[in-house]
Amino acid sequence: MQAIEFSTKIEGNHQIEVPPAFAKMLKEHQQVRIIILVEDNEESAWQNSVAEQFLQGYAQEDAQYDKL
Repeated sequence: MQAIEFSTKIEGNHQIEVPPAFAKMLKEHQQVRIIILVEDNEESAWQNSVAEQFLQGYAQEDAQYDKL
């Protein structure tokens, strides 16, 4: 599998434009895999949410392990 990487902005119609230099490398009806990475500020919010959910399972009895 070949990787193509580029940056772009999501426009009002929620379509992602492939730059012409890369678009001509793609064939019509070709199977592709799309991976979307967002800027760190969005990732931080996600990481905080995961941490909060994890800590909800923390019981006061677990505090004894903090001293080890």
